[in-house]
Amino acid sequence: MPLPLPLPLKRKKMALGAKGYFGIARETQFGVFKQPSLFLPIISESLSESIETVFSEALQRTLVPIHLAQGSRDVSGDVNLDLYPNIIGWFLTLALGEPTSSEVATGVYRHEFRMSLEDWEGGAPLPSISAEIHKDLSEAFRFCGVLCTQLGIGIGVGQKIGLVSLSLVGHQLDLQAPSVASPTVTEEKPFLWDQFSFSLDGSPLETLSDFSFLISNSLEAIHVFGYQEAKRFFRSDISEIRISATVIVEDLSLFKSLRDGDSFDLIFRATGEEIQPGFNRYLEVRVPIFRLTSHPINISGPGYLTSSIEGVGLWSRDEGSAVIITLQNDQKDYTIYSS
Repeated sequence: MPLPLPLPLKRKKMALGAKGYFGIARETQFGVFKQPSLFLPIISESLSESIETVFSEALQRTLVPIHLAQGSRDVSGDVNLDLYPNIIGWFLTLALGEPTSSEVATGVYRHEFRMSLEDWEGGAPLPSISAEIHKDLSEAFRFCGVLCTQLGIGIGVGQKIGLVSLSLVGHQLDLQAPSVASPTVTEEKPFLWDQFSFSLDGSPLETLSDFSFLISNSLEAIHVFGYQEAKRFFRSDISEIRISATVIVEDLSLFKSLRDGDSFDLIFRATGEEIQPGFNRYLEVRVPIFRLTSHPINISGPGYLTSSIEGVGLWSRDEGSAVIITLQNDQKDYTIYSS
């Protein structure tokens, strides 16, 4: 009697990041999920939920614990993407609050971002988003009440495409079927290294090889009785504006400025393509009171000298902010949409 043929194995597909998507929407109410309306071309993400492990310390004549419980749940992680002229406005809104927007020409809009001393709404110091991350699996990861605790911008000789790095925290994770089967990912051209310029007190700074800018909001999840998820987020410390760069050392002017405690009006700008004649896309970041905190000059070999400088932005009472960011593009505004 012939043996029965084995049943064919059911093959499981391998999930691919290339088939996933990252969608966001501005929330109308903090912590209430809103279906994504904007799908972004990201490089990577690590947004996830961490679950606290709680062991009982009771001694019950065993060598390992018997009881294990789950404590608080926290949502956090990073997202990395290229520096796009329109998309960056959504994340600047998360990091600083809504800008003041105006139409400077037909179809050309200018947005000015400043730091706000006011909280957005109860439980959220800054505007929040919902994020849906489809990872080519049966269910998508839905995060609500997502806030930006850090936003960084980097560019350089090595990093020739402008890079945005976001550190996010959130209220809650839910698993649901993907809301969109085949979303259309927003297409934009990113800012490149040869589109950037830097100046101190109006004088060009042309000896940079790498540059990074960071806004840190120091947001902390607050847990209360009866809920595993964080219901509110507070500022646990003052916000910070930090800048670091690698410079070719040609003279001692910056080193002496550090020792003397001088302040500078620092501006860096990326200028992209024309929207219409005479109006380009651009991102301009101004730190009106920039102070150096570190400028080591050392010999590391026979070649030219470089220094990794560090500095901070201080609060300007004249400007009412430590940073003023101007963004010009064809995005009408960054307010909450009903769709």
